[in-house]
Formats: sequence, C-alpha cells, structure tokens
Amino acid sequence: MFRHLQKENAFWSYDPSFVKLENLKDEMFIEKVMLHLDIDDINRLFALYPKARIKKVWRTRLCPLEPYCNGLNRLFAYMYFDIKNPDRYIKAQRAKHIRELVK
Repeated sequence: MFRHLQKENAFWSYDPSFVKLENLKDEMFIEKVMLHLDIDDINRLFALYPKARIKKVWRTRLCPLEPYCNGLNRLFAYMYFDIKNPDRYIKAQRAKHIRELVK
C-alpha cells in the first residue's frame, strides 16, 4: 500500500527525504490510505489495524475535513462503521474538532 500511496502522490507536501515507511506514524498511514486509495486497499487496512483505531483516525482526521470529504465520510460511516445517521455524526465530530481548536 505504501507504494500505491507514493504512486498516487499522497505525500506531495512532504519533504521527500521524510517519506519513508519507517517514518510514517500509523495515523498518517491510515489517513492517507483512506483519502487516496481504493476500496480494496481500505479493506486491507482492517486486516492490519483494529477497527477502533481506524475509526478514531477517520473521526479525528477526516470528519473535520467536511465538506471537502463529504462523500468519503458518508461512505465510511455507512460501509465500515455502521453509523445510522452519518450526516449528524459527521457534523458533531466536525463541531467537536472546532471546539478543541478554539480552546
């Protein structure tokens, strides 16, 4: 998956000397896979990491990117996390993120 991320230019904003698998934190790796790769690669994440960890990354890193990632966030909410009202959940996560920023 790391090579797929490089091919998709997911690390365009990072210093190329930093972009090595051993330098990436799990949270960044999960986020980049969810943002840039396809369903097959996202499904592989669930074999590598616990669902709770992936959900935490989604909740803290992707939900705040609303409305930019609305389609992706709704897909993750329905398909992977069984959230009954994804729009309300995503909105609440984004609001929580904003409150934490202004503290």
